[in-house]
Amino acid sequence: GLSVDEKIVGFYSNHFATEFVVDLEFVQAPLLWRQNDLFRRSGLGNYRDMMTAITLNGAMLAYLGGNLNVVGRPNENYGREMLELYTTGLGEYTEGDIQEAARILTGWKIARYSDEAAPNGMFGTYFIPADHDVDAKQFLGTSFPAREADSNTEFLVRRDEVQRMIETIFAQRPAAIARFIAEKFYRFFVYSNPTGNDEGVIDAMAQTFQSNDFEIEPMLKQLFKSAHFFDNLNLGAQIKTPAEFTVGLARQIAEPGDIAGAMAAEEQVLFDPPNVSGWTGYRDWVTTTTYPVRADVARTAISGMSDAATIAMIKQYPEFDDVAVLVENVAATLLPRPLSDGRRSALEGRLLQGAPSYEWADIILSEPTAAQRFRDMLLDISALPDFQLC
Repeated sequence: GLSVDEKIVGFYSNHFATEFVVDLEFVQAPLLWRQNDLFRRSGLGNYRDMMTAITLNGAMLAYLGGNLNVVGRPNENYGREMLELYTTGLGEYTEGDIQEAARILTGWKIARYSDEAAPNGMFGTYFIPADHDVDAKQFLGTSFPAREADSNTEFLVRRDEVQRMIETIFAQRPAAIARFIAEKFYRFFVYSNPTGNDEGVIDAMAQTFQSNDFEIEPMLKQLFKSAHFFDNLNLGAQIKTPAEFTVGLARQIAEPGDIAGAMAAEEQVLFDPPNVSGWTGYRDWVTTTTYPVRADVARTAISGMSDAATIAMIKQYPEFDDVAVLVENVAATLLPRPLSDGRRSALEGRLLQGAPSYEWADIILSEPTAAQRFRDMLLDISALPDFQLC
């Protein structure tokens, strides 16, 4: 599977969805790399700080047209998504707030091309005073005063308008933000079915989030240490994303060749979500199109294992010469829930091929035979429905 750090990056990559290809143009790879690095560095930190950083992030500016947002022709894309998708959710703001947010954010650019200005370095975000709306604004009931020419600078506009706008959202709508973001994390880590949320658990997460000044880590620690997280009903309740399925296959069993190509065939291209809302996930990950692709990816990876690689995999498990222990350990690695008696017997039978269990210790000495039988068992496991779950 994926580490917690990679899962956090995956969460933000979907939460702050930024398409590589948009309107027949591209968000340059270095901009996406910088955004990904932001998620890695700050993913478990303060969410208010994350919002401040993502607001002027080069990839986000390019994706939602923030670099085209100028006085007299405001672009409302980011202002809308900032409230609807990234902070409060629907119902906590007006169209007027979106329009005022757009005015606050006028004047910011990205140094995207070598023949353009780059006052803060290549791919850096910078400010053009003449493109900024210096008139007074009113956002979420808070006044932003008009600005004179000598105060219309990158530093002061960033601090007194952009950062203050983010601070205003968190000051005016703290409970809404806490609940909205807590629910998103819950659905990502526990159960993606929107009708299957445990409202009490989410409320407790939101309370912890808000009382810790919007620090992510305390909220997630509370979730990960809770009895609810380890409840039997929540084990194996999530459908693996293509990234989790394919990278997990590579880490736990064998690489399926072209990992990125396999993921694309399973309908996930990292750095290129389908739209600003990100991947829908849940049952959309396993369809009549993608399920056969996943099965083929697993078969290709397993069937392509050499005898030496297969035996090495067997020998990584303790007591690998005890067939019952080996089957139990392999299943614990590859499946989210304990084996039933029927499955355990079937998998042991695949290795023994009618021999008594005590003969496995001798069978393993014949590496070609043991390797082929073990690969057959892995194929059986990969065909189980819950191999798609985590």
